[in-house]
Amino acid sequence: MTQMARWSFHGILAFVSLLVFLTHGVYASDGDADPIYKACVEQCEKTGCVGEKCFQHCKFSSDGKPVGGPWYLQEPLYLQWKQWDCRSDCQYHCMLAREEEREKLGGKPVKYHGKWPFHRAYGFQEPVSVALSALNLAIQFHGWVSFFILIYYKLQLTPSKKTYYEYTGLWHIYGILSMNSWFWSAVFHSRDVELTEKLDCSSAVALLGFSLILAILRAFSMRDEAARVMVSAPIIAFVTTHILYLNFYNLDYGLNMKVCVAMGVAQLLIWAVWASVTCHPSRFKLWVAVVGGGLAILLEIYDFPPYQGFVDAHALWHATTIPLTYLWWSFVKDDAEFRTSSLLKKARRVQLLKPQILSKCKRFACFLEAQKGRVMVTNVVRTRLKDMEQMMNAEQQQQQEQEQKHQSTLSDPALLDSDEGIIREVKLSSLNMELRLLRLIAEDTSEVPAIRFTKKSTGGTIVEKSISWNLPPVGWFKLNTSVAARSNLDLAGAGGLERDSNGALSVEKK
Repeated sequence: MTQMARWSFHGILAFVSLLVFLTHGVYASDGDADPIYKACVEQCEKTGCVGEKCFQHCKFSSDGKPVGGPWYLQEPLYLQWKQWDCRSDCQYHCMLAREEEREKLGGKPVKYHGKWPFHRAYGFQEPVSVALSALNLAIQFHGWVSFFILIYYKLQLTPSKKTYYEYTGLWHIYGILSMNSWFWSAVFHSRDVELTEKLDCSSAVALLGFSLILAILRAFSMRDEAARVMVSAPIIAFVTTHILYLNFYNLDYGLNMKVCVAMGVAQLLIWAVWASVTCHPSRFKLWVAVVGGGLAILLEIYDFPPYQGFVDAHALWHATTIPLTYLWWSFVKDDAEFRTSSLLKKARRVQLLKPQILSKCKRFACFLEAQKGRVMVTNVVRTRLKDMEQMMNAEQQQQQEQEQKHQSTLSDPALLDSDEGIIREVKLSSLNMELRLLRLIAEDTSEVPAIRFTKKSTGGTIVEKSISWNLPPVGWFKLNTSVAARSNLDLAGAGGLERDSNGALSVEKK
């Protein structure tokens, strides 16, 4: 490990340790336990007023029905979809009245029902967070669309019209989950009810879980489908179980915060380690995104009361994610270009080397075929050689018996020129000649090359060549011949072996 990588690794450990040390449970909601606040809400629900401000839909007749019809019909049309009822309005205005009293007494703001006291604007509960969530949604949409255009219209595609980039589908899913998460974030900060809170928490957990999967797959360059499934399955199971727990058992905000922070820190750690060891051309963008994301997490852990009732730590976190989102999609597009160019270079290199590879393969296939032919010829020749040796031994034994039997007769010079002696001599000579020929062929085909000679070229280099028996072409036959003569007796003999393209012995001639 180099010095730079070692320092990077130590910095990552220190950063993660800081996040773990700072992470703890969320602040308790002291405001809704305040007896003055609780008394104000109870009084408002009975009278329909908080101080001098009264609400029409909090007035009820003697039979318990609201005066003037249902409460959701007593507000302007642009506010009716917010579903501000009597209880929510009483809680909101009692909270503001109590915070004014607390400020006059020098006290600090406290949370009510898990949230800081915000001022509404045009019916929106947290207008700044809503606006920043919508802006994040727009940046995510812009990044995803620009990535889509780059992949399918600017970068080269495969002959089957698919992308060379192996993580295209994963980034499409990431873009859709991101836009879904920011949409429900805007809805939740617009009106905080149980349904919108569940949708906001569930979409955020789904996004963080998939981002963790994507970080593992990209950092470890997992392109095999089986490996991807093995990594994704346990994380998907955990995320699904957590979402079901929040929606159908207990909407625990503190537990959800810990789970989200843990998955966020885990993927930041993975990206940081990968950025410290890779030679990716856009690793510095990744470093900025990782460090910025880590600092942004601190705003989620340690929030502060809203400034002027509008901007709190969570709203600032939304603001910091806007440039980080733009930078992140810039890195994703750079990564797509980098991987596509690398794969195209490999493809072009293969195309250039393809003729050489095919030529080498063809020569190797021919070599194997020739070796196969030589083995077949060797087996045929060796079988014939064994038979010839047996025949030669039988002929020699018969000749010895005949010589012993007719020793006196053969001593007569007149019989040397007889037909029987000449025929037997020619037969033995022919067998000896064929035997020598077969031995020559067997030696020639058993070890390749059989004959070597060197020749000095004009450049001074010594060229060594080999001569050996080769198979004839398909449809051809090869005839190997040999002759022998005995001049003092005027005797001569000839023989040959004819083989086909498979090396099989087809004709014997003597």
